[in-house]
Amino acid sequence: MEITDAIAEGLLRTVMKNAVILHQNPGDYDARAEVMWAGSIAHNDLTGCGNDGGDFMSHKLEHEMGGMFDVTHGAGLSAIWPSWARTVYKDALPRFVRYARNVMGITAEASEEEIAFMWIAAMENI
Repeated sequence: MEITDAIAEGLLRTVMKNAVILHQNPGDYDARAEVMWAGSIAHNDLTGCGNDGGDFMSHKLEHEMGGMFDVTHGAGLSAIWPSWARTVYKDALPRFVRYARNVMGITAEASEEEIAFMWIAAMENI
């Protein structure tokens, strides 16, 4: 679903932008409100509409590992997501390319597979 992916892309861009602001100024009310609103939208399953719910295996893995190693959900996901992405990218290659371009602004002229890996690397380096 075009609109569902566009919403997810917007949520990612919003969180990335405002996380930088909050890193500099944790008390910034507007940036905190943007992140909280993005989280609410992401967690009400709006980003799963029309796409069979997506692949949430990385979340399931993190819940198990987070419990075993006492890490926060976000920290655990940031550790697990890149390995998961490298495993499944071929199943959704056009979406990986779209997110690379629309979320991370990757404009390189390269194969779709190379662009997918650029996105994964960019996400690791945020």
